[in-house]
Amino acid sequence: MTTFRPISNVETLVTGGSTFNGATSIACILTGTTDRTITVSNTAGPTNGGSAFGVAGDAGQAQVYLRQGQYVVINKRPKDKIAIDSGTDARGFAVARSTD
Repeated sequence: MTTFRPISNVETLVTGGSTFNGATSIACILTGTTDRTITVSNTAGPTNGGSAFGVAGDAGQAQVYLRQGQYVVINKRPKDKIAIDSGTDARGFAVARSTD
């Protein structure tokens, strides 16, 4: 069983995305019955606190596919946004970064 040390309130993931107030480790949990795609996108370049995704750092986003009941911890840069493709059945909250 995985345990989390939350450091923020729970937010509903939305299509517009959230930076989670600059938190860098976000636990995303799918609470509904429909599989969802979660997108991590940079809102700023690497020199301004954003990420560069892809092998050459040339992609502006990365995606994670979650099935019903699954969760993932996403490590991101402070200005990166996490968004859901549709619906309101995914939640996210900042957690203390794990070294495991």
